[in-house]
Amino acid sequence: MSFASSSEHAPWAKDAGVSEAAIDAVGRRTEDISGLDHVEQLIIEFGNELMYDRDLSDVTFERAKALYGNRAAIEMSFLMGY
Repeated sequence: MSFASSSEHAPWAKDAGVSEAAIDAVGRRTEDISGLDHVEQLIIEFGNELMYDRDLSDVTFERAKALYGNRAAIEMSFLMGY
């Protein structure tokens, strides 16, 4: 059984269109996420930096701003950091 099928949040993620591979990578803290699409990679890296490093690099924040805009990048940091 993969993490993706056992997590209580997995159904919500699946409904939102997150791939099973990304859900599994988050649950297992998989280091090699190169097989995921660039959006999933960015979101996982963004979350890992905030949650585990307790810091968000300028590079990752700039990538989020380029993809979603300044406001959404800030909101992501609030949501993940809360």
